[in-house]
Amino acid sequence: MKRILIPTNFSELADYAFGIARKIAEATGARLHVLYIVPAPVNAEFTKEGKLKEIPGYEYDALYTERDKAMGKLLQWATDKADYVERVWSTIDHVEHGIINYIKDQDIDLVVMGTEGATGSKELISGSHAQHIVRESPVPVLTLKCDRSGMELDKMVFVSDFLDTSQPVDLSVVKELQRAFNAEMHLLKINTPASFDTTREAMRRMRTCAEANALEKVHYHVYCDTDVERGIAHFSADTGMDFVVMGTHQRKGLSRLFQKSISESVVNHLWQPVLTFPIRVLEKRAVS
Repeated sequence: MKRILIPTNFSELADYAFGIARKIAEATGARLHVLYIVPAPVNAEFTKEGKLKEIPGYEYDALYTERDKAMGKLLQWATDKADYVERVWSTIDHVEHGIINYIKDQDIDLVVMGTEGATGSKELISGSHAQHIVRESPVPVLTLKCDRSGMELDKMVFVSDFLDTSQPVDLSVVKELQRAFNAEMHLLKINTPASFDTTREAMRRMRTCAEANALEKVHYHVYCDTDVERGIAHFSADTGMDFVVMGTHQRKGLSRLFQKSISESVVNHLWQPVLTFPIRVLEKRAVS
């Protein structure tokens, strides 16, 4: 892992993200990038280089002023953080679009961001920024809702239904974090009334996943609850898990309407840090 991105709005949540990102950087040798995005007008268009196209009759001075002030604030903030921070940047863009573009342009390996989550009509209509980033990001995203800078990061719980687990997936960032903090990996299958497996079958699939992905320091759990979200929250509280790991298929369009994304819902609702990763199948020989 070389680069960690922290999207910031200079809020307390962004400070929380920096706290845990710095802890990860210290353990892995990664460098931090901090990004501030001035929200662009809804109808804004951009050049191929990412520059804002000015629309006649629209006043842009306030946007440029905010961008420049934010850049100055970022530079000042980073003056005593040279050991961790590689780059700060301020730009004008649509928030989710700007973050995803920055991830791709700067070869980011991990995003760490604070989120207030989303519930009720807000979740249904627009969701949270974090939810949208999880859906679109080509790299893992670690979200948190409170200060976790003092967290030990020694117990991670990897939640899945563990279907189709004979092929390895890209867990490179997850495994690097596990090695960096010498953490235990707890595989968890939540049994619900709508999705039930015998303990024998669930354990078989979890062991298949662990073998296919060459996982180390693995523990296996089957936990029963009314739904997956409650199961994750209750299991984590019962066992003292530090953060939750979940894969996402990043469904879009109609598939999202008919198949609820559990990982996005967990990001919105769970108070623990949640590390989501895009599910990409690897060739078996590529597992490390």
